[in-house]
Amino acid sequence: LVQQELAYDAVVRPFVSDLEFQQTLDRASQQLYHLFEAEQAREEMNRIVSPSSNVLSEGLGEYLERISETKDLDETIQIFMEELSRESRQFPVLYFKYLPTHASLAISQASHLAVEKFRGIGLDLKRFDPKQAAEFFKAPSRDSELNDLIKQAFRANEFAAFTHFNDSETLGLFVVFNRPATAAQNIIDGVLHQIFELAYKRNITLKEKHSIDTTDAVTGLVGRKSFTERVENEISRARRILMPLSLITIDIDQFHTINERLGFQQADSILKAIGAILRKTTRVSDVVARTGADEFALLFPHTGHVGATIKAERIRRMIESTRFPLLGPGLGSLKVSIGVSEYPSFSSDAESLMETADEALLQVRTNGNKVCLATAPDDFKMDFMPREVKEGSEPSGFGL
Repeated sequence: LVQQELAYDAVVRPFVSDLEFQQTLDRASQQLYHLFEAEQAREEMNRIVSPSSNVLSEGLGEYLERISETKDLDETIQIFMEELSRESRQFPVLYFKYLPTHASLAISQASHLAVEKFRGIGLDLKRFDPKQAAEFFKAPSRDSELNDLIKQAFRANEFAAFTHFNDSETLGLFVVFNRPATAAQNIIDGVLHQIFELAYKRNITLKEKHSIDTTDAVTGLVGRKSFTERVENEISRARRILMPLSLITIDIDQFHTINERLGFQQADSILKAIGAILRKTTRVSDVVARTGADEFALLFPHTGHVGATIKAERIRRMIESTRFPLLGPGLGSLKVSIGVSEYPSFSSDAESLMETADEALLQVRTNGNKVCLATAPDDFKMDFMPREVKEGSEPSGFGL
């Protein structure tokens, strides 16, 4: 895995520093570690229900199979609650999600209970100081306000409550109806909970690995591998709904000089700042990525080349008008070059969309413009007529 990651990086773009090489090596090593942790958790789940453990039953085998198949954290919780309900003669089980910034618990999931029965119900924990809150989570069934809430909202006189921890982090609270408060520890020590904890830990590990796979370590933006997949997915979607999809590529002019003068750690701070600017100027549906040492890319669904070119010029002005104190006096600002392309006006698939945007970026240095729009290849035929073309915007190359 480490070799594959290093080889991919070296082919896509050369390493510009020992630090960048080390960061890639660290990222690949973290991926390998998370995979190992996930496999360990799965092996432990299988060991718990193996014939030699004397706990194997038909119902438990089905539970293990279901909870092993999912990689979604909320679904892992739901499967566990449904199994607890089955053990409790189909009585409901609630899950209160812990919201630390609001010092409160809110019911986010339940089994054998309609959503309208628990929507908007929660428990305020602002009455506790940190020490009292820690005591509450150790034995939540003893709390009088939680007891009053369960009785008034659900008319339940008996329940067992226990906290959902992941390592030392408090994540939420389970409430199982028709079980005495003293049963909480038995549930925690039971096989169902052991399997749930292992499955949840495995899925968090896989989520962390996925984050490493898809996220640029420096800026927190989408990484180049994941971005390529997103372009392919959005092309398929654009083709299906007959809407244009635009791509802009951004290159920071003379960034290698900044790297050499400031050092890579200071240069990374500038990259983070640019990433923050790009996030602020985009919609939720847009995709913002770092695709190279000094390169960024933005994907705009439902946007034709005219709108994308206007956005590109706006982004250029925002970046170039931003002061970067790290650059020092007289060099406090950056210059960028931007290429713009669009599907289906200038490209027919994900690969050609990225190629035409890169070609437009190269043209910036030739014609002196700061933003350049792609041109369609000779004899090019569009997959469909996008809305902007229908309204009279001919797909021809121009710069701003």
